[in-house]
Amino acid sequence: RGSAAGSVVAFCTGITNIDPLEYDLLFERFLNPERVSMPDIDIDFDDDGRQKVIDYVVDKYGKAQVA
Repeated sequence: RGSAAGSVVAFCTGITNIDPLEYDLLFERFLNPERVSMPDIDIDFDDDGRQKVIDYVVDKYGKAQVA
């Protein structure tokens, strides 16, 4: 889901385990000259698990590092 799956950098750094070359995914969805904003990678969580994820990230990285 989303455009980050088309990024070889995201694959090589372990952000995603989907090899965009194997599946012929378009990198241009992630970064291209027509895009007005910088690309971002986000994750969707269901309402029930959202607070657990926030708590975990705050515990791991500290409140000042979490938005």
